[in-house]
Amino acid sequence: MATFMERYLEHKATMIRPNSLIAYRESIQSYIVPRLGKIPLSKLTPRHVQELYAFMRAKPVNSRTIRHAHAVLHNALDYAIKWGALTRNVTDAVDPPRIERRKATVWTLEQALGFLEINREHDPLCWIGFYLAVMTGMRQGEIFGLRWSDIDFERGYLHVQQTVSWSSGHPVFQEPKTDSSRRAIAITEDDIKVLQSHRVAQSERRLRAGKAYHDLDLVICLEDGSPMGQRRFSRAWHRALERAGYPNMRFHDLRHTHASLLLERDVHLKIVSERLGHSAISITADLYTHVLPGIQKRAADTLGAAIRSIQKR
Repeated sequence: MATFMERYLEHKATMIRPNSLIAYRESIQSYIVPRLGKIPLSKLTPRHVQELYAFMRAKPVNSRTIRHAHAVLHNALDYAIKWGALTRNVTDAVDPPRIERRKATVWTLEQALGFLEINREHDPLCWIGFYLAVMTGMRQGEIFGLRWSDIDFERGYLHVQQTVSWSSGHPVFQEPKTDSSRRAIAITEDDIKVLQSHRVAQSERRLRAGKAYHDLDLVICLEDGSPMGQRRFSRAWHRALERAGYPNMRFHDLRHTHASLLLERDVHLKIVSERLGHSAISITADLYTHVLPGIQKRAADTLGAAIRSIQKR
């Protein structure tokens, strides 16, 4: 199994993104090989796979990590069948654990605006990223990859055309994974003013840096124009939460906040799904079921009011 998984990893390296390759390697080297590596490929059984998951739970490892290991192992054994080394995939006989969805922290509009106002004059290089997450629901990698050329100030749209992730300490520029992720997001006049103000300040930094400035056309970047680092951004994020007196939460929860704020104001689920870049409206509905009951109640109340107005005629 150890030899086969190494061959499989070499094959996948030509097909998947750097970040995905890191995750695959982590599953294989940290969990699959230590537990299954000495077993002959042809002797692997469903019981071995079940023992792998029990081994991971005992470490302990969360259900999402175990599900990922299951997906990697299942895919690897599918290749073993294609390559003629196996006749069946034993992972089909094993049920991976259900993913325990982490409950998102969602701010009210007042909380979101308060957070942005308190931190507005602190660390402007990162603050614009916080602002974009609240106002557009963009993912962190999409925010890091946003260029000035992707923004249509005249029509009031920004276009998600690339993402930035980090691999072995180096930035990796990539196109969005799916067609739905490659999207246009409408922005407000206030958003335009904030972005233009940020652009002026960035231009001043570029002039001060002179030839040392790396002009990659990025909206959010370091003082020298190079891509924003995840650690630098994460430290700024947690300092901003502390400064505002807010409980700790994931930066990704600003995306959930954006969606919830729209849904609570009766923006159509399809529009919210498009802004978030979900591949299907069902994904949006599943993620934000906590908001939908309130929308359903308002819809019923609206219909009831309309019926009563007709009955009174």
